[in-house]
Amino acid sequence: MGTSQIDFFIVGAMKSGTTSLRAALGRRSDIDMAKSELHFFDHDGNFAEGFDAYFENFDMDGDYRLRGEKSPSYSLVATAAERIHAYNPDARIVWSLRDPVERAVSNFFHAKKRKPDALSMTAALDRAEELEAKNHTMAYLFRSQYEKHLAFYDAVFPPEQMHISIFEEMLEDPDGEIHRLEQFLGYDDHLTRKKMPHRNKGVEEVMNTYEVTDAERARLKPLLAPTVAAIEARLGRRIPAWHT
Repeated sequence: MGTSQIDFFIVGAMKSGTTSLRAALGRRSDIDMAKSELHFFDHDGNFAEGFDAYFENFDMDGDYRLRGEKSPSYSLVATAAERIHAYNPDARIVWSLRDPVERAVSNFFHAKKRKPDALSMTAALDRAEELEAKNHTMAYLFRSQYEKHLAFYDAVFPPEQMHISIFEEMLEDPDGEIHRLEQFLGYDDHLTRKKMPHRNKGVEEVMNTYEVTDAERARLKPLLAPTVAAIEARLGRRIPAWHT
C-alpha cells in the first residue's frame, strides 16, 4: 500500500547540494518527488491557496512508497516548521549542510547571478542583523547559521525524525551517504551511485566578474565558528572538511 501524504521534506541548506539530493532520491521509481521548489509552507500566499493546490505538484493517484519535496526556504522560518508538523507530525526532515563559510560565498555568487546589484559580502555583513530580521535573500550570514534553522525544527520535531548529511562528505562518498539517507527514510536496499548527480551549474561567469576577497572570508570565519561548533556537537564528531 502506497503513501497518501507527503512523507519527507528536504529543507536545507540553500547552496548545499539539495538539488542534487532531490535528483538522487528522485531516481527511485517508488518515490514521488516534486520537480521544483514549492515554497508552500513558508509562503503565506501559497499556503492560503490550500492543500488541493499543493497536491497538484504530486502524482497523488500513483502508488508510491514515499512522497517528498525540496524547498530550502523552509529552513529559514519557524512558521514553515510549525506548518509542516501540523500537516504531518510524523514527517521526516532532511538537511544537507555545507561548510558555512563556503555556503555563504556561494550564496553571494548566486545572488549576483540573479541580480547584479546584489549586496557585496561586506555590505551584507555590515547589515547582517537587519537582513536576518527581514529573512532577506541577501542574508548571506544568517543563511549559513544552521544552528538557528535547526532550532525551528527542534521545537516541533524529535531528533529521530531529522537527518543531517554533510555536503562535502556526500561528494566524497555519495553511495554511502545516500544509503544512510535511504535507511533513514525506511529502505533496506539502495541504488548504487558512484557520484552525485550534479545540478546548479553555470556560476563560472559570475565568479569571474565578482569576487569575495580574502579579507571578507577572514571576516566570515569567526562569525560562523559557532555554527561549525554547534553542528559538530550535534553530530558528536569533527567535520574535517570544514577545517581546511
